[in-house]
Amino acid sequence: DWQADTHARADGTLNPTPGGLAATAQLYEVRIQARSSQYPLGVRAELNGTPTLTLAADGGVNLGPGQLQVTPSASGPRALPPMASQPAMLAWDTTRWHQGHLSSRGQVRGLALSWVNAALADDTTPEGPLRRSGLEGDLLFDGLWDLDLPLTAAPRPSAGPARGQLTLTHRTGDLTLVTGSGPRAERVPAGLREATLTLGLDRERLNGRLRWQSDNAGQAQADVSTTLLPPSPQQPQWAWPEQAPLAGQIQADLPQVGLW
Repeated sequence: DWQADTHARADGTLNPTPGGLAATAQLYEVRIQARSSQYPLGVRAELNGTPTLTLAADGGVNLGPGQLQVTPSASGPRALPPMASQPAMLAWDTTRWHQGHLSSRGQVRGLALSWVNAALADDTTPEGPLRRSGLEGDLLFDGLWDLDLPLTAAPRPSAGPARGQLTLTHRTGDLTLVTGSGPRAERVPAGLREATLTLGLDRERLNGRLRWQSDNAGQAQADVSTTLLPPSPQQPQWAWPEQAPLAGQIQADLPQVGLW
């Protein structure tokens, strides 16, 4: 149940081809304000740069390199818990969609953990689940994605095997562990030195890696793998079957700080 107000300005041409009409447009301005009655957090997005959008006669879509500035906003009348106000920046290389196959590569800078907390807030936990668990802070993350995979049951015949990688890395800020309440509350800075999450897809095999290094909140590393099912006529999207094997190793050295 999402609603969006959109403003766009572009110049373009229609080009007759043997397969039908194709279109090319230069995007000069795009602004989007999205909100939902079901979620407390909406989003404002504004285009930076002038990417080229191409619509092929066979339904293929190419979007040239560009950037999008994304800022969270309240989606309804309910007050949100404190969160970072600075925008995140998405930047992508040429992104292609052709006969059910997506190819995209890019990066995001400035994702705030406080946005996640605000997005998950509800009537029972208006302060957000992270704060309810005694976690707060000003963590910012940067991310990378590199995807080349089918998203429908019938991708183009020439498409290669599915592959993808997503990486999320701590850039700045720290996490504070809060125990107790009121004047007796104790705040312990984590002293975060490394926090990295990596997901890699090779055909149907999904690998995950987590690295956590801190001065006061311990160290942890995990490597896990499992198998996904690609889209098919019986399952129109990627799925994680109940019988899929799950293997891995987890090593952790976490001090007693009142939360774990």
